[in-house]
Amino acid sequence: MGTPKLRLVFYEDEKEKSYFYLERSEAQRVISILKILPQLEGWTPASKIASMINCKLPAVLWTIQKMAGAEKIDVKLPDGRIKVIAKKPVILVHKKQFNTRNNLRRQKYLRATVFVRYEKIK
Repeated sequence: MGTPKLRLVFYEDEKEKSYFYLERSEAQRVISILKILPQLEGWTPASKIASMINCKLPAVLWTIQKMAGAEKIDVKLPDGRIKVIAKKPVILVHKKQFNTRNNLRRQKYLRATVFVRYEKIK
């Protein structure tokens, strides 16, 4: 059957489901991000997360955007069972309207920083 694939589920009802499977590289980034989430304290910039998992920032931003909207993350095991890895809210994402460090004339169009926070479910 091959290696099990990670699946992001956005909506699940008795009749309807909304989900998609992640590619291998994206799944590895999701697992890496899930491993470091308990270490994060407060709002953490996405650039720091990218350096912690040794990945490029655009790829991490793309993965964070997908994870933020997911209701749960699961994997289908080879024996047919589905194991839930994470439930909503997986992460909280915060992006300001503009870049607060945009006081330099040369770098006029800097994008605002994306912040991530881990929320433990009680």
